[in-house]
Amino acid sequence: MAEQLLEELREKGNNEAVFLVLDNFEPGFIGLVKQCMNWTSSNPKSRILVISRVDIPDLGTRETMTPLGEDDAIELLRHSAKPIGTTPFNLPEDSILRQVVRSCGGFPLAIIITGSELRGMPVEIWKKKWRELSRKGDYPPSEALTYLHNSLIVLNGFKDANDKFFMDLGSFPENQVIPVTALIDMWAELYEEDDDGIDAMNHIHQLAFMNLVCKVVQRRIGSDEDNCYNNHILAQHKILRELANKYSSEGHVLERKRLILGNDPPQGWPQRTQSWFYYFLSHLIGSTGQRIAARVLSISTDQNVTPDWCDNIQPTEAVVLVLNIFKTSDYTLPKFMKSMGNLKVLILTGYAYCFTELRNLELLASLRSLKRIRLRHVSVPSLCDLKNVTKLSFYCCQVKKAFEDSSIEFSSALPKLEDLNIEYCIDLIALPSGLCSVVSLKKLSIISCHKFTGLPQEIGRLENLELLRISYCADFENLPGSITQMSHLSILDISHCVSLREIPDKIGELQNLRKLYMTGCSIHEMPDSAMKLEHLEVVICDDCTSHLWEVISSGLPNLNVNTAQTDITLNWLLGSGFQGFIL
Repeated sequence: MAEQLLEELREKGNNEAVFLVLDNFEPGFIGLVKQCMNWTSSNPKSRILVISRVDIPDLGTRETMTPLGEDDAIELLRHSAKPIGTTPFNLPEDSILRQVVRSCGGFPLAIIITGSELRGMPVEIWKKKWRELSRKGDYPPSEALTYLHNSLIVLNGFKDANDKFFMDLGSFPENQVIPVTALIDMWAELYEEDDDGIDAMNHIHQLAFMNLVCKVVQRRIGSDEDNCYNNHILAQHKILRELANKYSSEGHVLERKRLILGNDPPQGWPQRTQSWFYYFLSHLIGSTGQRIAARVLSISTDQNVTPDWCDNIQPTEAVVLVLNIFKTSDYTLPKFMKSMGNLKVLILTGYAYCFTELRNLELLASLRSLKRIRLRHVSVPSLCDLKNVTKLSFYCCQVKKAFEDSSIEFSSALPKLEDLNIEYCIDLIALPSGLCSVVSLKKLSIISCHKFTGLPQEIGRLENLELLRISYCADFENLPGSITQMSHLSILDISHCVSLREIPDKIGELQNLRKLYMTGCSIHEMPDSAMKLEHLEVVICDDCTSHLWEVISSGLPNLNVNTAQTDITLNWLLGSGFQGFIL
């Protein structure tokens, strides 16, 4: 990103005026600022504004920013407390508003959170909240976390219902998006919630309503009604993430329910003794590692292996392991994972520019409780035995070795797999026919894999498949006729597969098919057997294919045919073999 910014500045030359704003800046990028300053020295019309929460010396004129003035703070509070829509509302008198913003210290986030909670509330509730806030006392203007904390703890039900979900967001790196599907996997196993994400989305909506997180939908895939949240992501302000980690850091480091580790040991971590007697005693009693009580363990590292100081930890209670990997092309799974007998969810993400090569993946075969694996931006070697894994997700990965070049017997290695999700994996061309022997599979999604050409002819052997989603795959052109053997298939999504021109002749044999998505396809004719789709309820298509359903829908009284706007630009990109992907 830094190189791209500098390149864009160079392209503008010395005659074009540029006002460059670097917001939420970190001292570690001081070199970038100085390079930009070198460029502006030859371009007197341009200026650079650096905004940072920490003091960065030697960067020219500095101005210390203060919290919002009282009038601006009151205006922000009014805006935050205004109900959505045209619902009439009354705000308390200015004296009450003034007292509330003073209790928030003039910090915008604290004001927004408080205003959201008091939206549409009676005056008595406002007075009660102000009273609770004022009891917390006044703090120096720099203590943003304290004001945010005070705003949160007086909100209705936060400590009882939402704090654990808020704290879980801190497991992911700052300034990075949080995939909703990762949270669904975590919360399903941590709190025994539903598998389809309905409970998780309710928690997310509540956190968003309280302005503790921002929801983003990058592009619509499928429908929320089908519990398809693949492209739903969350963004969180850095200060809110710090607050989440502050809550997680309460108590002794070895007894915390959430433990977030980096290259340096956290405060309070036991020092390793060099005593020979300690090592002798440890081996004698069979305990050579430091036991921790965390149920959620998150480790961020920029090394090829985990830091030395946490090599010997024993996270025996951990249910979720989040591994965030920076600035490395090679990563070996840490040895301590062998002790994670309760591990159910592994979320591993590479943040390097290139794909991070995974090593020691066979270690996962020893984790008998492991049920969900989500890998992102890594190169995956040949898969190993994952006897109890029910969900396997690959996002923006290199998977050719794992599937096309793999020699494993899939039915033996993945006997309980129910959900296979492959997205933005640009090297995927075909699925191995052996995967069709995994009869436990219920959901198969292949999204935005532009080189993917077709499914195996044996795909019909997946007799328990309920959802088949092949969407935004530019080269996909073959939908095997054997899919009509899938007696349980209820959702078929072939949208935005611009090379697909035919539907199997016996499509009518899919008697349990309820929804069909076919927007952006090149299909010009529907087979006569489509008249037999008695349980078909919804068809989503575009104007070019809607006429194909005019005669068919007349014979299917329960069918609703809806047209969706086709993104012509997107179809052109897909049709031309555009290989872009979203990180």
